[in-house]
Amino acid sequence: MTLSRITLVCALLAAAPVAGCGGGQAPSGDGVPRDLRVRVADATVAVVGRVGERVVRQTGTVVDARQNLVVTTAHSLWGARSLKLDTTLGTLHGRVVALAPCHDLALLETYPKLPGLGALEVTAAREALPGDLLEVFGFHWTAPQGPAKQLRVEEVRKVRSGSDVRVGPGLPILRAAMVYDGAPPVDLTGGPVIDVQGRMVGLATMGPRARNAAVDGATINALLGSLEHGDGAAHGGWDDAPRCHRQLDDWAAARRAGFVAADAKLGPPLDRTQHDDAAPAGDDANRDRGMTVRRLPAGEVPTDVAVAGGTVWVTTAGNDRLIALDARTGELRSGSSPTGANPLRVAATHAAVWTVNAEDRTLTRVDPRLPGDRGAKQVKGVDALDVAVAPDAIWVTNGSAGTVTRLDPVSGAVRGSVAAGRYPTAVALGRRDVWVIDSGKGTVVRIERRENRVVSKPVQAGRDPQDVVVADGSVWVANRGDGTVSRLSERTGHAVGRPIRVGGAPTALAAANGRVFVVDAVGARLISIDARSGRPGRVLAVGGFPGAVAASGGVVWITDARNADVLRLRG
Repeated sequence: MTLSRITLVCALLAAAPVAGCGGGQAPSGDGVPRDLRVRVADATVAVVGRVGERVVRQTGTVVDARQNLVVTTAHSLWGARSLKLDTTLGTLHGRVVALAPCHDLALLETYPKLPGLGALEVTAAREALPGDLLEVFGFHWTAPQGPAKQLRVEEVRKVRSGSDVRVGPGLPILRAAMVYDGAPPVDLTGGPVIDVQGRMVGLATMGPRARNAAVDGATINALLGSLEHGDGAAHGGWDDAPRCHRQLDDWAAARRAGFVAADAKLGPPLDRTQHDDAAPAGDDANRDRGMTVRRLPAGEVPTDVAVAGGTVWVTTAGNDRLIALDARTGELRSGSSPTGANPLRVAATHAAVWTVNAEDRTLTRVDPRLPGDRGAKQVKGVDALDVAVAPDAIWVTNGSAGTVTRLDPVSGAVRGSVAAGRYPTAVALGRRDVWVIDSGKGTVVRIERRENRVVSKPVQAGRDPQDVVVADGSVWVANRGDGTVSRLSERTGHAVGRPIRVGGAPTALAAANGRVFVVDAVGARLISIDARSGRPGRVLAVGGFPGAVAASGGVVWITDARNADVLRLRG
């Protein structure tokens, strides 16, 4: 159980008042029932962003668990270049994918996209009558610039719907807003407003002038219904008036030192990629045939897995550790090593293990020959999202900076950096090149390893590419948004055939022994693709919340965040 989850249980389920868990207001007992309150808390996330030189802290609400979409207020995050979302699954990276400034709404997306987040169903504010008891959920930071925070539940009563409200000087007027009495802490902005039936009837929006307004749930539903999912970071379909953009530019420039207006521009959404003639998925008759499955305990919230030198390395975000399993037997080896806070990614060679830590986007180098804390070293100079390793160099993607950094494999010193698109995320190494997913544009970027430069025009992937692996002369890309895997030639970078349809939400890839293994995070399945023919074959139901995958020899390893274990599949 993660620290954030412990806090939620303490605050929302204990018989004592919320304040007894470290802050907040005690519910009266007439509000949201306890079981529904837990569901709401699972969908409430803490959002930390950097706008210019200032760190901003607020709340967000998960509205789509499949796509990991979060709504929050736009004005407070206007121009944010980097985002962290603290969820019940741990700390995830975030990015803005759509803006509606006239409605004070921003749509965020987590990276990586993990199954298991709670989500709320949104309904119109008119479903709550004037005088009805409502509850505003959100995170409150106990010190303005400190990390300590608590979930708060503030009781308010609805006053009216359909009001025009200006929450702060210089901000656009929020039309048709819901107004309630009370004034919750300003960092609850972006939190859900819940009626006694557990329905989200609005999104709290707060500023210097007003802290008692909410975006009507009907407005949120209308915007979500009109959303057009693009291939890259920007989604279309929201009616964003230039007037409101200019107002928020001026507002942020006057209050946020270092604000850059270009940081609040997402760019046009890309056209959808059509895959009508993609290959069919494997026959269900192949399911479970010839595979032996064993579940191994793997600490709290396992997030990634890598295999090197006879050892399986697993990062656990629940307790910020790196654990080692014997690759032959699956047995836990003695001891574990510390990482940075909330490790999400891991890569390994026989000489060192590298972890990407979501809390502060740092990189940790672990020497497996040294016990405990002695082997861990923090690496500076990166804003890490993913890491790939080779004996001669370490490659790190820096999402918000739009770059890929090359590090010395021994010292961790920066040896070079190259621009790699709008928002580079996943990275994989080929024989001569580094292949990078630019999630900001939905493309694959090719970097020559020796010269450290982009060598060809980025190639369009499918919708919402999530992971990349190089195997058997091809580059394979998992496209979560359209349920396909793209295949590129490692030699030319050009597409090989049509995208391979595997269905579901492919999010992670691994390859070994002439096969490419695809994790469908939503369907909880593992799909095997023949690397020579490109045809899907065996489909295995794995259950739980499968996240990362690694393969070596005839064994596949999959992390399962729900059951806190690693699956070992042989066959």
